[in-house]
Amino acid sequence: MPVDEDSFLFEGGDSTECDQFIRYVRMQALKADKAQDSYWAAKFATACLGGEALRWHLTLDEETQDDWKELEKALVERFSSGTPSAR
Repeated sequence: MPVDEDSFLFEGGDSTECDQFIRYVRMQALKADKAQDSYWAAKFATACLGGEALRWHLTLDEETQDDWKELEKALVERFSSGTPSAR
């Protein structure tokens, strides 16, 4: 759920919320001049997780947790696919 321009708590909502969260992380990385720093973006994203999304994140392997490109793919697969197995 978007809170304001400088904060976002993603709890594993629907596809739209997942897309908004990914965009938010990308925008914050750009603002911080960290757009090419996949580790930074992954750690920033982790700090914005709560609820179901946080519990899911804890089950991911370390490589996925620490690499924004891998985490981004995992987020889309888990929270944006319209299939029943995504929930």
